[in-house]
Amino acid sequence: MRNPLKVVIAALGGLVVAIGLVVITLSAVGIHLTGSAPASSTAPTPAPSSLPSSPPAQPRSANRAVAQAVLQAEAQVLGMAPRQLAEQLRQGTSVGQLAAEQNIDQASFQTRLVQDVTPILDRDVQNGELTAAQEQQALRRLGTQIPRWSQATPGPSSR
Repeated sequence: MRNPLKVVIAALGGLVVAIGLVVITLSAVGIHLTGSAPASSTAPTPAPSSLPSSPPAQPRSANRAVAQAVLQAEAQVLGMAPRQLAEQLRQGTSVGQLAAEQNIDQASFQTRLVQDVTPILDRDVQNGELTAAQEQQALRRLGTQIPRWSQATPGPSSR
């Protein structure tokens, strides 16, 4: 029978790795946990809509929604399950390395990533998990850089 203390410690370790993955993904797409926009950001304020708006999404839940959407879209482009991708990243493989194995160049990957993540983020906006402005910020960031393209999330074996 397994030692309950070891199971709890292993579960906590997995949680720490998952949180680290989310934080790194958010940082890579330019969303910071402080919820403040960079000083150089000059995004126009969207015009009021006649459609009913959902309440503003909380920064943490919006960050999590973007990170999950990006991971899901990256996995779709690479033809693998999000869990498989997360495991590969934890083992030190970068998204760029995985794409190269499938002969997908960076420009093609980026185009497909933005195409695949857009409907996921649209759904998250409709569900109130993030605002349209947060979605546009994430899409702008993904249009200029790919999270984890050349560097994977450090895993336990890389220390």
